[in-house]
Amino acid sequence: MSANSAVTAFWRRWETVGAAWRGGQFGPRALARAFTLIELLVVVAIIAILVSILLPALGRARQQGKQAVCLNNMRQMGIALLSYALEHNEYVPTSSCPLAEPDIEHPEDFYWLNILQDYSKNR
Repeated sequence: MSANSAVTAFWRRWETVGAAWRGGQFGPRALARAFTLIELLVVVAIIAILVSILLPALGRARQQGKQAVCLNNMRQMGIALLSYALEHNEYVPTSSCPLAEPDIEHPEDFYWLNILQDYSKNR
């Protein structure tokens, strides 16, 4: 039996069951043409196999997307660091533990990520 004839047979059975259901004619003849339990179980098994094949592929695609975003963020940080160094005689910002004087009002202004925000498109 070819794939095309199997599909045609499937739709003929489906139309017969639908017509019998709509017309309220669930007699022995309509039930003889209805799907068997085995046919329904085979369809459910095929769908389960296809889903089990598809889910790992979607997970890999999601992971590759996260890697691309991370790589782009690292590139932007590198560009911001180089831009800062060009404007400040090739010095980079101080570390994340500022060695600021105790009388400075806003020590968070000296945090290197806050300094590089001026040289980047986003936070």
